[in-house]
Formats: sequence, structure tokens, C-alpha cells
Amino acid sequence: MARQKTIKQIIETGEEITVSEASKISNVTNATIRNWCRDFGIGRRFAGKWLVDKNKLNKILKGEMYYDTRGKGRKRGLIKYISK
Repeated sequence: MARQKTIKQIIETGEEITVSEASKISNVTNATIRNWCRDFGIGRRFAGKWLVDKNKLNKILKGEMYYDTRGKGRKRGLIKYISK
């Protein structure tokens, strides 16, 4: 059986970052990043913590990521990120 990676090992690959790092990059709160992870699929849970995909976060910040929440009573469209 293969040994599972730790959070530190995953972050060292450079593909995923912590919620606090993502909030500093995007200038939003940790709660907003966790909401984006849950609602828009930019992150995943690992050992009870959210890990944020840097590429997907950058797409949101550039206005390139679309969401589709049909079936949940919401419209689909572009995620609008407004910098503070």
C-alpha cells in the first residue's frame, strides 16, 4: 500500500496552497476562499483542511472561471471577483 502524502508534502509541490495563502493572494477573507472551494470547486478537503488549486484561483482572479449551478435555483455565468 502506498504511503499517503501529508499536507506539507502536497503544498511543497506548488500546485495547491492553504486557505490563508489564497486569501492573502486574492485579498479576501478565509471564509470567502472556503466558500469558493465549496461552491465553485477550486479546492478540496484533505485531512480536514481545504487545499486550494492555484490555477483555478488564478482563473477566478482573472475573471476566466465560469460556474454552472443549474438545478440549484441559481443562474449560470461568470464568477465576478471585485478586488478591494
